[in-house]
Amino acid sequence: MRSFISIFALIIFSFITASSQQRVAVLPFYNMDGKEELNTFCYQLQDSLSKELIINNTGETKFYVVPNDSIELVLAEMNFDPNSPSYKDDLWKALEKLKCNKAVIGELQQQGSKLVVNASLCIVEMRLPIPQYQLRNLFVKPEEIYRVIPPICKKLLPGVATVQ
Repeated sequence: MRSFISIFALIIFSFITASSQQRVAVLPFYNMDGKEELNTFCYQLQDSLSKELIINNTGETKFYVVPNDSIELVLAEMNFDPNSPSYKDDLWKALEKLKCNKAVIGELQQQGSKLVVNASLCIVEMRLPIPQYQLRNLFVKPEEIYRVIPPICKKLLPGVATVQ
């Protein structure tokens, strides 16, 4: 009888946790210049930021980061072209299909010898960024691109776990 109660309590706890848990997708950063050599940075930022959010979510109790390969699979399945003018609008359809509550959307642009990185946490249902969870104009040398990950994570993390 005691084990039955323990299992029942675990199921109830799992249900409560899952229903309040936010599903978050970190999308590939948008290459604003369209230069093919910058695409690698866009995917590296997505991958590194996803990993950083997972590391900072002990036990996956507050939020669930949708795996990048799942995102890529849905984008490919829906035949979205990153070079298409409608790409940014099309992303919302993919996020809805993935049943995400929130998404991290970023942009990358080259300005002289540096890269400019922007990142925002968005509410999928509203299709809008959350103003207090945005980071703009992070300038970084291409060889130091990973230096932007900790400040982005620090800024967005409180909003990722919050139920909106």
